[in-house]
Amino acid sequence: MSAGYRGSRAAPVVARVSAEACKLEGNAKLIAGEDRAASDCYEQGIQAAICEGLSGGRLLSQLRSGKAQALLRLGDAEAAFKCCAEAVANDPLNGKAYWRGATAAMKLDRPKKAAEFCRQ
Repeated sequence: MSAGYRGSRAAPVVARVSAEACKLEGNAKLIAGEDRAASDCYEQGIQAAICEGLSGGRLLSQLRSGKAQALLRLGDAEAAFKCCAEAVANDPLNGKAYWRGATAAMKLDRPKKAAEFCRQ
């Protein structure tokens, strides 16, 4: 043993995933029809974005909108609607988020909510 050894171990190496990389992977999974995996990628990206200090903006909005698309395909319109509302709050210029939110509302048989979503 060396004189400086105190029984400590090296810190484990943890792969840090970037929000942008998660978005790209989620997009690829969505195109491939792997909707559950896409949703998981987007969620990981959302968490990574928050860890990176993002509280809004375009990237976070795109991640939430992408997750909404995956959730719509999986039949979870309620969760998709919520994701779209958050996506629009993050970036009011995200047209896909409005479309997907209105689509989710219609799937939930809430035409008034769909119309409200479009008027925002």
